[in-house]
Order: sequence, then C-alpha cells, then structure tokens
Amino acid sequence: MLVASAWLVAACLIPFLRAKHRPAAFWGLVLVGVPVLGWLTLHWGPVMGFGAFAMGLWVLLRSPLQTVRRRREPVHRGLH
Repeated sequence: MLVASAWLVAACLIPFLRAKHRPAAFWGLVLVGVPVLGWLTLHWGPVMGFGAFAMGLWVLLRSPLQTVRRRREPVHRGLH
C-alpha cells in the first residue's frame, strides 16, 4: 500500500514539472503503475484493483484536461 501511495503522490506532482519533462514522467508512472496495480489486485481483490485503476486514470488525465480547458476559456480583461 505504501508503493501505491508513493505512486499517487508522484502522479499529483507531475503538473509541477516543466512541460518538456511531463510526457516522460507520465509514461514512467504508467510503467511503474501497471505492476503496482497488479499487486493491488492480487492482494486486495478485483474491486479494489478496479478502483485503483479508475483513481489512477483520473489522476493522470486530470491535469492535461484542466490545461486544455484553461486554454479554451476566453480572457476577459477589465469591465466592458
């Protein structure tokens, strides 16, 4: 469980990396996360494994989606 928690903390820190390092960090977390997910599923069961998969997917994709949303929002300056 400690390894899964460390993975979660690392995934939450990806947005603070420079843009050129984010893809490598993302794929590194994916490569590390697959065995961790298998271990969680083996020891905690398929329901916990699926829950960890859904949570991991949400954490990894949350930051890129928020970045896209921020770029699409119009910028309003001052009162018009």
